[in-house]
Amino acid sequence: MTMRRAGFSLIEVMVAIAVLSIGLLGLISVSVSGDTLSRDSTDTVIAAQDLNSAVEMIRGAPYTSLFGNSSLFLNANGSSMGTEVAQYHNYHLLDEKISATFVNLNPNTGAETGTFTTVPAVIPQMIEIQLTITWSQASSVAASSNSGTNPFVNQRLGGTNVAPALRTACIIRTQAD
Repeated sequence: MTMRRAGFSLIEVMVAIAVLSIGLLGLISVSVSGDTLSRDSTDTVIAAQDLNSAVEMIRGAPYTSLFGNSSLFLNANGSSMGTEVAQYHNYHLLDEKISATFVNLNPNTGAETGTFTTVPAVIPQMIEIQLTITWSQASSVAASSNSGTNPFVNQRLGGTNVAPALRTACIIRTQAD
């Protein structure tokens, strides 16, 4: 009669631990990647909402108030068109900026004839305003390079490892709007 021993050998236990460890490392990697993608996706949705809000704000402003209006555009004054929508400067996202480019459209042909940087002497009947939103997205390198006692510091508050992202929208306004 042969005697059977119950249990596992040391080699079997070590192989099982190695297999489980590799599986857990894979799960952790997927979790970190998913968190980064989720954060970037959230930033993109917020940026799209801010850009749409800026478009609607400019569409709702009286036509003549679009030219040299310092309450709508940073760096605007009576003679300058301004370059950035004032309300959205660092509004929700890191380094958020909505830039406004005033493009002159010829009312007869629709062709672009230049870009406004100063308030035109004669206000055109139709203009195109191109809005471009840029912001910085926290990269996975920044998220993993946290040090100190709190490893969950919000990287959107700052950091050197950020990648710029942008979206663009266009508005065409006429005096009849």
